[in-house]
Amino acid sequence: MKRIWLYAFSGLLAPLALAFATPAVAQAVRNNSSRPSMSARSEATPSETGAVQGTVRSIDFRNGILRISSGNRLIYLHAKPDQLTAFQPGDQVNVDYDDFAGVLWLSGETGGAAGPAGSIGAENFALSGTVSGTVAALDKARGRVTLTGAMRNHTFLAHPDDIRTLIPGQFVSLTYERIGNTDWVSSIGEGGSEQPAPEEK
Repeated sequence: MKRIWLYAFSGLLAPLALAFATPAVAQAVRNNSSRPSMSARSEATPSETGAVQGTVRSIDFRNGILRISSGNRLIYLHAKPDQLTAFQPGDQVNVDYDDFAGVLWLSGETGGAAGPAGSIGAENFALSGTVSGTVAALDKARGRVTLTGAMRNHTFLAHPDDIRTLIPGQFVSLTYERIGNTDWVSSIGEGGSEQPAPEEK
């Protein structure tokens, strides 16, 4: 088996501390010494980038989580569902990640149809819808945008790159794909007409 390693291109100490710590210690590091300011969290630009090599242990399409074991550590990488289609449990991988305010995301160039908004395709996830509404809340680092409109206060998941330019109070038209009961942004633009959204099961 190949040597397991984790490195960062910039800010070397923080990712190494998180990678080699237990999950509890890693969380403590994120919550204390390396906790970003609110202004930093409002930016959807990665503070650093790096790579991780290891074995894929599990894939959570609904919540967009890729779990990789690297040595005796379990690393959680957030990812868009289409990115996750490129992986299977047991795969030996060497993948790039971006650190958005302490939240690690699979690089936009890694995996399946990754990258900017519009990458999730109906050919992979058939249930989709389009809504228009006002941006009520944003957590760009964690990839969450909440709209008020026909779906009331509804939160969608997205890669930070997809919601980089959004601001609270902005009126947008958003197309999404539903995985389980979770709605992932597939494209987003200026506000427009609304089509009926799929009913909750």
